[in-house]
Amino acid sequence: MTATPLLDPFWAAALDTLIPGAHLQPAQRAALDAGLLDSAARRNFIVSAPTNAGKTLIGDLACLDALRRGARAVLLEPLRALAQEKHDEWTARRPALAELLGRDVHVTLSTGDYRLEDERFTDLPGQGELVIATPEKLEALLRRPEHAPWFADVDVVVVDEAHLLSSRHRGPTLELLLSRLRALPTPPRFVLLSGTVGDTAAAEAWLQPCEVIRVTERTTPLTLDVLTVPEASPDTGKGAGGVDAVVTAWLQEALAAPQHRALVFVYQTASAGKLARTLEQTLGAGVARAYHAQLPRAQRDATKTAFLNGECRVIVTTTALAMGLNLPCSHVLVRDATFPGAGRVEVDVLLQMLGRAGRGTQAGTGVVTVRATDAWGTEELRQALKSPQFPPLRSAFETLDPSDRRPAEQITATLLAAHREPVPATALESILRHSLGGPQLAGQLRGALMSLERQKLAYRAPVPDTQSGAAAQYALTWLGRQAVRAVLPLPIAAGYAQLLRDLMETEPDDHLLEHWRPMDTLLLLNLLSDRPPNLGWRWSEALASSVDAWCEQFGAQAPQLYAFIRGVGGTSRAGELLGSLGLPLPPGRRGEPEARKLAYQALARAAILYERSRGRSLEDTQRRWGIRNLAGVEERWRDEMLWLLGGVSEVLDPPGYVYHLRERCHADTVRLKRVKASLIRQRQQTWALSEGLKRCSPLGALLDDIRRNQLGRGPRIGVGSIQKLEAAGITDIAGLLPLSEDDLHGLGLRRDFARQLLRYLQRRRTA
Repeated sequence: MTATPLLDPFWAAALDTLIPGAHLQPAQRAALDAGLLDSAARRNFIVSAPTNAGKTLIGDLACLDALRRGARAVLLEPLRALAQEKHDEWTARRPALAELLGRDVHVTLSTGDYRLEDERFTDLPGQGELVIATPEKLEALLRRPEHAPWFADVDVVVVDEAHLLSSRHRGPTLELLLSRLRALPTPPRFVLLSGTVGDTAAAEAWLQPCEVIRVTERTTPLTLDVLTVPEASPDTGKGAGGVDAVVTAWLQEALAAPQHRALVFVYQTASAGKLARTLEQTLGAGVARAYHAQLPRAQRDATKTAFLNGECRVIVTTTALAMGLNLPCSHVLVRDATFPGAGRVEVDVLLQMLGRAGRGTQAGTGVVTVRATDAWGTEELRQALKSPQFPPLRSAFETLDPSDRRPAEQITATLLAAHREPVPATALESILRHSLGGPQLAGQLRGALMSLERQKLAYRAPVPDTQSGAAAQYALTWLGRQAVRAVLPLPIAAGYAQLLRDLMETEPDDHLLEHWRPMDTLLLLNLLSDRPPNLGWRWSEALASSVDAWCEQFGAQAPQLYAFIRGVGGTSRAGELLGSLGLPLPPGRRGEPEARKLAYQALARAAILYERSRGRSLEDTQRRWGIRNLAGVEERWRDEMLWLLGGVSEVLDPPGYVYHLRERCHADTVRLKRVKASLIRQRQQTWALSEGLKRCSPLGALLDDIRRNQLGRGPRIGVGSIQKLEAAGITDIAGLLPLSEDDLHGLGLRRDFARQLLRYLQRRRTA
């Protein structure tokens, strides 16, 4: 197909809407010539082009083609921040698109946790729909059979940063999602976009029929260079002091033109803040700011806005955010090309960062500093940047440890969850062999099924007599299905449920279950999570003493499981607790001390979360537990805990434990009712914990009380109103008592919410 679409008045107008006044770049023209807009041919595309070479427009045109035909398009972005940016961009286009198409289009953002967002999935709107999502969110939705009709209406899937298919951390989820979409009766088209992929032969074979568009040059020039840092001397100091002097001198020259802006990438979070302060001292107050994941979101947003407005001219950020930042700048400097303990940063990652220099018609300049101790040599790196060799686009499963069965277990369970009836093992193997990493995954299927059976997450279904000789069939147990549907990591679901079953067997009176507390749930999740926050702690007996003191002070809130951790007569039973959860420990004498250490650390983290959920301030919590940067890690930590709490609530459904109680515990009707009531209370506790962690507000208890006591229907006061009160410095009831309806309205509350609050306060006065 030639570039005839450009002769179509619709596409000429569409291009002017998407890139007003701009001309097509080579990658864009090549994609059109190869049939990007020939939707009837159902060709898939892999587009490899450097940053600022036009990949984004190729994806946008594919989406617009689907919208023109009233179909559903999906745009996958690897990070929420990028998805939000694309949503804002497409939302701003809607009026122009409505005029172009003669009708409005739906633009939907779907990036969070569906359990928390309460999303509803509807039939395809007649005017078409663009859904912008993260791969993790979309894959989670595909796990539920009831969403199958929604996915059947997807016409095209555009994958941004498609090289992440090869990532050990992000690749498995993305590959599973694309493989399952390709297995649909009418699969969508795929358009994979990346700036740093090498050989694509395996991916081409996987996506046949597939066109590959490869461009190596940017339309906007990008000048790259390597700066050698002089060895340490009395003038430059040691280590980072020398390199920071080089960085400062380079920035002074780079920022000579008032329109220039710069991004500086460093390895560590602490380095970002330190270098930003150094630059402010040398280049002027307000010139530089730090930007990294441990800063609160509001502070990151303020930094981004200041950079876009020109209020600050340099952002110092960690390399972990290289993919997430989408800020136009003229200059980029990568300060750390070698990570201590991890080796050198490879060329594809460096070019991801350097490619952010120069946008539109503005030329860019990118440099990397090299020290004598770095794994890169100056000339070696200069040549590597000049003639980069990118890694092949291959399956992440080819790089994973073959002895680690968890990825294969997760994929197998996910495939089983998509079916209501048992699935033959041969059918599972066939699906796995059609994935990008087929041979690797198919070879692990047998072991994955055995492990799922052992964890009571799946079972081998009996084959009817009429089908003797048929392949073995498997299905998820109730626990496995609940865990997969809730997107709860399988080891957490299996460990949590096994502990409950063990307690049912060892405690016939169910004392611990009946007296279960929210702190018990938080303790288990902090033990089972494989991503604990970095609170800057080192293990010491002083930490254990602080935990003991907390449990004594707040005895009514301390977890019942604390008895296992502290033990009796100085003998801890933490190893017993961790063993029930399925957590591995060193053998012999080292086992119990290590178990005690892990349990105390998890209990300390649980206490911090519990205090924050009850409204204790950040400052007080940091002082009590000796933490310096709780604000920096809390947001991500809370997000993960909210996700896990939502999942755990799904595996606490009492019917899931009835069989165990009857068959293994020989429970009578009285005990069945007692355990059922205990599990329902535990489930309610997870919901209350989630609400508290969402707010972390001293006024949270007030909000809960108002909602409990409000009668009738209609809008109810919510978190937004509480946040407005806190912003005004009101953190307790005493601060509310003198206020009138006009006062509350002046603070930003709706009048109906102000009246609800005043009625509640009046009832408290007269109670």
